Amino acid sequence: MKLYWFRVAPNPTKVRLYIAEKIFGGAKIEFESEVVKIVKGEGQLPQFLEKNPFGTVPVLELDDGFRISESLSIIEYLEETFPDPNMWGSTLKQRVRGKELERIAEMKVLEPIAQYIHATQSPIGLPPNAVLASNALSTIVKPLEFFEGLMADGRKYLCGESVTVADCTMQAGFQFARFAKMDLDLDNHPRLKNWDAVYRERTPATEILVA
Repeated sequence: MKLYWFRVAPNPTKVRLYIAEKIFGGAKIEFESEVVKIVKGEGQLPQFLEKNPFGTVPVLELDDGFRISESLSIIEYLEETFPDPNMWGSTLKQRVRGKELERIAEMKVLEPIAQYIHATQSPIGLPPNAVLASNALSTIVKPLEFFEGLMADGRKYLCGESVTVADCTMQAGFQFARFAKMDLDLDNHPRLKNWDAVYRERTPATEILVA
């Protein structure tokens, strides 16, 4: 199978962190890798639009030609195909909580970060939008406070003592913020700041993260 991706872009980063964590934990995931330079318009080339008509990455292309073009769907496919190590949780409640926190990290942290960046210094050339940027900054405050409070019990990672998909999603957003020099006010969220530092020291993270 082949993974199409672009460096720093948050959704490919989430998938690449997930795969790196799985391989680090012993999963035998073998795949080819191809960078699609979205900022140079390669996502709109006919040969790539055949793979994903929306022209976005990541895309996972299986050996039989089957393609998956949404990051969480790619993760779900790989998690079913390579169940060990488990990246959602071993019990029903752990899996439900893990998926809940992943969605919060995606929709309430990563997405506002992306909105802010594309409204201020879009890598793909979107026009500045001061109102959207301001709304994104205000929107992210409560979710960061939520995760800060969640970690008050001393947990090492977002869902406990083991890395889950939620950590991959959150870190993908944080890396995009670092890339754009967006201030997430982590000095006022010391537990999240510590989580960020601890996660970035992990071997899978050092292989993927660039900022």
